[in-house]
Amino acid sequence: MQLRPTTSADLPLLEQLLVEALNWTGETRVTLEQVRSDPEHAHHLAGWQRATDVGTVAETEAGEPVGAAWARLATRAEAGYGFVADDVPELGLAVLAPYRGHGQTCSLISTAHVPGTWAVNTCGSSPG
Repeated sequence: MQLRPTTSADLPLLEQLLVEALNWTGETRVTLEQVRSDPEHAHHLAGWQRATDVGTVAETEAGEPVGAAWARLATRAEAGYGFVADDVPELGLAVLAPYRGHGQTCSLISTAHVPGTWAVNTCGSSPG
């Protein structure tokens, strides 16, 4: 697996991964169309990649996407569920189903650092 920074071209992938994250139970509660157009969900990725947006994409050696972690600063007016403060980024993370259970989440979360904020590694000292 290789890691690379997100770009604006990753928006379709991040939208797909946001659907995965929002439907974490396996029940379809949110569709791709809702992530793209419903204000309740669209604000998470609208206009990606802003100057303050950061993220990492995990890919196979062949360049196929595995998952991603991303963070965005949001104001109270545009924030979604779990809003803390204007200066605390909202973190998104998802791994595609075929790649789950192989350490990709820890690899991604260990890269989730927004400059000027604290980074937290919940996976121990040996991610991956």
